[in-house]
Amino acid sequence: MEKERSAIVELFQKGKKQKEIMKLLKIPQTRRNFVIRTIKRFNETGAVMDRARTGRPVSITTVKMRKVVRSRVLRNPQRSIRKMAKELKISVDLFKRLSRET
Repeated sequence: MEKERSAIVELFQKGKKQKEIMKLLKIPQTRRNFVIRTIKRFNETGAVMDRARTGRPVSITTVKMRKVVRSRVLRNPQRSIRKMAKELKISVDLFKRLSRET
């Protein structure tokens, strides 16, 4: 992905238009917005790397936590949800939601 972005910016700096860039790099029409956003990001920040994310990062509902919850429930389905949630230091509601989703 980083190589593609660098190639897009390189061609853009050489004066190529968006359609020309897409043809040269064989980027399908469905990924047109990728080219537009890459050029816009370069114009705004001077770099092709991702911008910093906004909002609070996901910390508890990660794939790893989902697997842990699922394994706990499968290991002993008779065990209290409250006890399992307390061991993992997460809320009961979150534990229920994660166990339902997996």
